[in-house]
Amino acid sequence: MKQNQSFFRRAAEFAQDRGFYIILALCAVAIGISGYVLFFTGNSQDEIPQPQAAVSSNEPVELPGSGEEDETLPSVQPQTSEPEPDAQPQTSEPEPVEEKPVQQVNKPVNVPVQEPEYVLPAKGELIRGFSGQTLVYDETMADWRVHGGADFACEQGAQIFAMAGGEVSAVYTDEMWGHCVSISHEGGLVSTYCGLMERAAVEQGDTVSAGDVIGGAGGGIACESAMPMHVHIILTRDGESIDPMSLFEEQ
Repeated sequence: MKQNQSFFRRAAEFAQDRGFYIILALCAVAIGISGYVLFFTGNSQDEIPQPQAAVSSNEPVELPGSGEEDETLPSVQPQTSEPEPDAQPQTSEPEPVEEKPVQQVNKPVNVPVQEPEYVLPAKGELIRGFSGQTLVYDETMADWRVHGGADFACEQGAQIFAMAGGEVSAVYTDEMWGHCVSISHEGGLVSTYCGLMERAAVEQGDTVSAGDVIGGAGGGIACESAMPMHVHIILTRDGESIDPMSLFEEQ
């Protein structure tokens, strides 16, 4: 303890005697360090850029150090890069496609339906045909004579059809042939239907087409009463009797 007090006393006496020189040395060292720092770092501090306020592209910009404080630069508009006129867009050429033959499809063609030029007068079978100038035996009259028409078997009330288009020229009743209807056709043809029912389906002056119903069968034919029920068809061309079935040979 006494030794420590002696040491501090001697240190205090030394500092009192030599303190001025120590402080002076420390000040010199501090001055030297400060000069060193100012000499080597002063220039770099001047070059440190100071933060500036953002300048709008639409406001005039003042150039520092130009010597003319009122002179400003016009606002600079952003420039857009334009493609060079000679530059051509590069497009890849498509590969050639192999052409395949197009299959033609046969489309249905709307063909107008042509009405038949001639039709049979009844659905029944032909039971006696046209004889022309040949004599045939007639059971009803019990003699030999020509048969100037064609007989078609039919039932009572069966429909009878116009053999061709034309105009109804007569509707009448004959004592030997019963109720009859005559139709005039082109080319000088006239068809007559004998043995019809009393009330015909047409009147004189009516226009009919081939296949139109002109009446019903079953009126009776006095001169052919021995035969089964039928209709007797007479066909003339320019007044001369011809075979009614010859029309179908012309089609």
